[in-house]
Amino acid sequence: MPPAPDASRDVSRFFQACTLGMVGTTSLLSLYGYLFVRSHALKLQQEMQLFAAHGMTTVIRPDDAYLTAARHQLGNALLFGCTLGVLFALMGSLLALRPWFRGRFRRGDLIWLVPYGAVCLCLCYSREMPALALSCAALTPGAFFLPFAGVMRRRRERVCPSLKRWGFCVLVLVLPVLTLSSSSFIQIRDGMLMLPGLREVSTFYYQHTLIAADVIKPLAQRSQNVIALAHSRARIGPRPHGTLWIRSVDPCRLAGSSSLVAGTQDLPCTALRVEDASPLNAQNRIITAGSRLFDRNRPMRRGIGTALKALPLVGLLALVWLGFALAGRGLTLTTLLLGIYLAGWLPAGYQVFLIHQLQTHPEKVHAYVLSEHEAQRYVTLLSAPDELSARELERYARDQSPRVRLNALIVAGQRGEASLVPLLLDALEDANMNVRTKACWALGRIGGGEALAALTGVVHDDDCWYVREYAYRALGRIQPESKVVWD
Repeated sequence: MPPAPDASRDVSRFFQACTLGMVGTTSLLSLYGYLFVRSHALKLQQEMQLFAAHGMTTVIRPDDAYLTAARHQLGNALLFGCTLGVLFALMGSLLALRPWFRGRFRRGDLIWLVPYGAVCLCLCYSREMPALALSCAALTPGAFFLPFAGVMRRRRERVCPSLKRWGFCVLVLVLPVLTLSSSSFIQIRDGMLMLPGLREVSTFYYQHTLIAADVIKPLAQRSQNVIALAHSRARIGPRPHGTLWIRSVDPCRLAGSSSLVAGTQDLPCTALRVEDASPLNAQNRIITAGSRLFDRNRPMRRGIGTALKALPLVGLLALVWLGFALAGRGLTLTTLLLGIYLAGWLPAGYQVFLIHQLQTHPEKVHAYVLSEHEAQRYVTLLSAPDELSARELERYARDQSPRVRLNALIVAGQRGEASLVPLLLDALEDANMNVRTKACWALGRIGGGEALAALTGVVHDDDCWYVREYAYRALGRIQPESKVVWD
């Protein structure tokens, strides 16, 4: 490859090359995830058909568009691309530093592709489809470095803004992130509910994790499971909520449409063998052991967890690149853009200030409770929920702000008072899915006949699978559902 002398000094080009490489790895891992998603969508559909055929609740309807439609399956597959794909691109960017400083790739650089691919394999490996995992890991280096090398080959006039201006821009961009973004997941989730663009992203995420979550979840974390048992009159023992136990002469026939196959003897398919004379699921051992022994996508789940931890670093690098781009603009435009950026952080800064005020001046809590300012009411729920009376909590549960309503319902569930049930029933009609899920959770903690009837209605009538799953889990606290049938 001919050298590109300017490449080693053009920071913007390096970030551009890394971004195109990230597009390559994200696309590859999204395709990889799509093949898993399609397989699990079919299996989920078959499981739900078994639940329906035996008169049990179907949290996920077999004909649900979020389960069967290709566009929604692709949406689920993006989870793999936007986590593992981004992580692999970050690793590739580190390997690309040396060739970039040199201005060209050499044959000796190829040797690093082997450990790079090996690490990718460890992070995306699946015992469910091992050949597919191996193929994906083998293709990942090419998916990143081919676009990267394509950018390095193109010559252009080098752009190198003042390093001092670049450093100042990066400092302004990064400082609010380091000082104001130490929020918990709860506060980040709540903040996304308040901004129109991020609210749509949040909704898309929750609506398009149905099958992707099923790919990486172990048995014990699924809401519903079909357990196929070898034909036996042995007692089953504990039957957790959401389990359908099917006794069959040939349980392996159900292997493709069940969560797990188990028996007291060796079976011609992958199955859990229970050897002693105790009930088959004594101490919930079938679910526990099945989760441990047949967790076929555990490495992939750990890889996705690692990717989620690395995402802040990706965001930091994006800000460094943005700082480089701003440093090359005129002083007036740069100042204006940085001012707009800092203005976007004002709500977060104000919230940090309010929390500090409540911590140092607890006597202000009652003024915050009655405040007309949404931020003060929200901070009260986070910092001093016990200060709210039942009437004030009811008012908060009907607040115009979705994040105030959501956290008010959480407090109501934590209190567990039956007098709060009416406001929770009203919240089941809320337009925001996250608010409805917390209403279901709170009703499950309080229990009672009204809660049981309302949650049953949500499971059957709500148009969002995410809400229905919350409602079904809440029903399990009040009236668990399981059944044993003969095939």
